[in-house]
Amino acid sequence: MIPSDFALAEGWPGPGEDEGGPNGLEGPSRKLPPLTLTACGTTIFVPNGSDRLSAVWTNPEDHRSRMLLTFGSAVTAREYAASVTDLYRSCPTQDTGDGYTTLAEVVTTDLTEDSAAVVLHYLMGTEPAVGLGLVQVVRSGTAVLVETGSNEGGSGSRPEEQRRQYLRESTAALHDVVDAMSAFGSTANRNDRAAAGLPSWSPAAPEGPDGAPLELGNIVLGGIEPVEVGRQVSGYIRQGYLVADQDPPCEGNDWLWRGELSDGLYVSADQDGTISALGTDEDGLETADGIGVGSSHRALMATYGELLAQVRADDQGVGWVFVKEGADWIAFSLGPVEQVTDTSRVDFIEVGRGEVLHHFSDAC
Repeated sequence: MIPSDFALAEGWPGPGEDEGGPNGLEGPSRKLPPLTLTACGTTIFVPNGSDRLSAVWTNPEDHRSRMLLTFGSAVTAREYAASVTDLYRSCPTQDTGDGYTTLAEVVTTDLTEDSAAVVLHYLMGTEPAVGLGLVQVVRSGTAVLVETGSNEGGSGSRPEEQRRQYLRESTAALHDVVDAMSAFGSTANRNDRAAAGLPSWSPAAPEGPDGAPLELGNIVLGGIEPVEVGRQVSGYIRQGYLVADQDPPCEGNDWLWRGELSDGLYVSADQDGTISALGTDEDGLETADGIGVGSSHRALMATYGELLAQVRADDQGVGWVFVKEGADWIAFSLGPVEQVTDTSRVDFIEVGRGEVLHHFSDAC
């Protein structure tokens, strides 16, 4: 649930900055109507089951609306945010009648790892017409913020600069709201891990052939960026991420992550050198939603919702849950299966492709 006192109107003009009468701030409130976004005859409605808080600020020729939604999982939130931007990407030009044309430009913003804006402007014939519109979409974990706005800019001698300035000012005004949204996002998952009291792991990055550090990205379905399951070990050896194990614990050819990475990361490959699984048992790397070693089972359920499989035991009696998209998957170990509860903590993360197998839990 979104707190009723969530500061949804932060960054907007304050009391006394409107022209009075019916103008000014309304909300935040759950009683305001939800925002519905329409382009080229298609409308995006608010999904059932989401919590919603809305606010509106109006002045002559200046209208602003915000709607904060929370969903059952970060995946569902991401899908809703994508549906909004996809709506406008599919409708970059629309004839609005009376000689007017609406133009929509979708751009990414730096508010979160998953945020974008739609800048709307208008033509009368072939000339810029009065009017600017803006739709901001920001996802943070299980929450999505949608802001719409319109004003009388957009014409004159420098219409492109007016559009850029409108986007800059609107984005800057959202920073405090987005910071508060961290309670629904990856920051909440990181705080959840911190509650486990695990030390943070920060190994020295190995250097590539050019001498530059080889940085790792997120844990993703089927990979630990940029290393992917299904690719050949040889390519990552050339890049500097992996090395041959000079003292392999099992028969055949084995490989390690290079340098200090080998103390917290694991790789399994077939005899032909195709990577079959990657894993980690250290709190340091994480998914885009802030899930990592030390996250609770409760945090996994909040992040992935119905996409998270039920707890299953491997051959060693260890309880695992996983998410899968297509052939790629991420699996999370939660300790002895008979002891798994909502507060159980992830002690190993493994990624793979195809059937969900736990390559590292029974390694020789």
